[in-house]
Amino acid sequence: MTVGPFRLQVLGVESLAVVSLPGKGGEALDWLATALPAARNAGGAKGGCAALSAGGCNSTAVVVPESALRAVAPPPGANVDTPWAALEVSFAKRAVSDALVLASLAPVLSSAKVRWRALPAAQAPCLLLIREEDLSAAGVALVRAGHAIGPAARVCPPRPQEDTAASGKNAEHVGAWTLTRREEPVGKTVEEPDEKGPLRLQAPSGVYVEVRLPQEGAKEQASCAGIHSVVEVSGGRQMSVRHRVVDFRPPTGRVLCTQVKFDKEVMAAELSYPHGRFRDEYIEAWSRIHSGPMAALELISEEPSVGPSRTGYWIFCGSRFGRVIGLPVGQGIASGTCCGSLEQLEVCLGGASAREELHTRYEAVWGDIERPGRLRIREEVWSKSKSGDLIYDQATGVGGTLTFGPSEVLHCLPNGVKQRWRIRDWGFDPFRPGGPLPAPL
Repeated sequence: MTVGPFRLQVLGVESLAVVSLPGKGGEALDWLATALPAARNAGGAKGGCAALSAGGCNSTAVVVPESALRAVAPPPGANVDTPWAALEVSFAKRAVSDALVLASLAPVLSSAKVRWRALPAAQAPCLLLIREEDLSAAGVALVRAGHAIGPAARVCPPRPQEDTAASGKNAEHVGAWTLTRREEPVGKTVEEPDEKGPLRLQAPSGVYVEVRLPQEGAKEQASCAGIHSVVEVSGGRQMSVRHRVVDFRPPTGRVLCTQVKFDKEVMAAELSYPHGRFRDEYIEAWSRIHSGPMAALELISEEPSVGPSRTGYWIFCGSRFGRVIGLPVGQGIASGTCCGSLEQLEVCLGGASAREELHTRYEAVWGDIERPGRLRIREEVWSKSKSGDLIYDQATGVGGTLTFGPSEVLHCLPNGVKQRWRIRDWGFDPFRPGGPLPAPL
């Protein structure tokens, strides 16, 4: 019998160690009583698992933060196994025995070749230990099985560093693209959008936005923004990798890696890679509608700020613009926990209002650059009535005022909010007719 879905939460931010000692537990507990206070006095061992006993045949094992090892050396003869992460398992609907939890999760973790072990937890939710280096694989497998795991900042791959050579690597991908077909799985067409279909704007610096608003009959928001890179793998093949910085959907822990084939102005095939049980297998075809010029801005601050800081990108290409803003992956409700869908996330979290957060903290819009200084909305995520409205008009003051620095743009909105945008690409000035070209950082 299996139950679920479960919510798994990585405890603390510090890696754990399993320290095994031969014999009974007296020596282990004596060391523990010394090492933990010493680690706390040094600023470690905060939050998460402080210590858990895990006995074995003719030995005693304790689970401690790695800072305890640095504070006080383990006794002679101790075996130290590190690094591990502790995860607490909960079930929104009712209390479930550890046996049922393990019966449901063990096949998922083992089939993904994740190294794990259960821990005794008296009068507490079920606790698991998972190897730190297996945490991402565990997250992907658990999400595919319908569970939720967080925080996403511990499970998802980290944001890549900026690549000064990105413009050369991204050359083929740069431009404004519209989705023409999506198959998922390969061979089953699930999308053939019209001219208002998903729009992707890819800048030379690597930043991109995808405005993917639900078409008729669909409900799920899928807009996102982030960083694109081209990496070379074995055999000289080049892979397209997209790291989502902002996403209207919960993160899944997966790396969006695709093989791309070009046919003139058509990205004829963007095929998920590699194939495997724990990856989405899909193929998308995109058609380029503009190759440039391009400008791209990155949101770096808002004043006054309400709640966690938002981020996002505003990109311009030819006669199109697109903007996606929201909480960075790893923050908030919708992006703070890895899960397969928004609906599944709400089930796992027991009704937490992810949708309300999306409506109040996330934005996605695309439209036309009628001329520099005049931008008109085609589609806006939360209001169809805004289609046709001006989002910015320098001549009349619609949309607020802009102040330009050598590497930043300050946007003072009509409601008084001040947004600071970092210039990432500046091939033309979309805000001022004949405006000067600031030097991006």
